[in-house]
Amino acid sequence: MVKVIKRSGKEEEFLEDKVYNSLINAGASEEVAKQIVKELKEDMKYGLSPKTVNARLYALFIGVLRKKDMSKEEKIKSIELINNFRKEMRWKPYELKQPIQ
Repeated sequence: MVKVIKRSGKEEEFLEDKVYNSLINAGASEEVAKQIVKELKEDMKYGLSPKTVNARLYALFIGVLRKKDMSKEEKIKSIELINNFRKEMRWKPYELKQPIQ
């Protein structure tokens, strides 16, 4: 079983379902969430850099903003969840350049 090291330094088992559910809760479609989990599993074989995590978070952030069938409230919640994760990583949260529609 693959282990990951959390920001706190605690070692934890990599759980696909946990990642998948977090992505869905953050506003990803099922297709996108499945693809990200698939790529993460591949990356876990070689190690996952913070740069890769950041790139995927940005793609998810942009995807949420562009999603047409998501309510404004769902988008706000998704952006908040993404930014909460970024804060946990001690990264600067994404800032909106214009109001969510």
